[in-house]
Amino acid sequence: MRIINMKLFYQSIIILFLAFSSSVIASELTAPKKAGIIGERFDGYVGIIKNASPEIKALVKNVNNKRKERYKAIAKKRKQSLQTVQQIAGESALKKTVKGNYIFLKSKGWVKK
Repeated sequence: MRIINMKLFYQSIIILFLAFSSSVIASELTAPKKAGIIGERFDGYVGIIKNASPEIKALVKNVNNKRKERYKAIAKKRKQSLQTVQQIAGESALKKTVKGNYIFLKSKGWVKK
């Protein structure tokens, strides 16, 4: 029972850390998300849905690189796999996605939330 509670505690900490640290980056993503150009993916990264300008492509690459570095640091600190951290972050991002924006589901591809 204690192990389960600790696991939930660590997952909560990861989600809070990701939410706090990504708030600045999130503001840069708002307009392209609303335009349906990019969206959140189930794996914790941002994806390009349709034709994107070089600036948007660079933004997505930059955001995903920063996220991956954060995920690696969290995985190392919590002694979890990178895949586990990515999955938790992805679930959190999908839940937080605003209605009307796109999300990429593993089983369905891009769908409007």
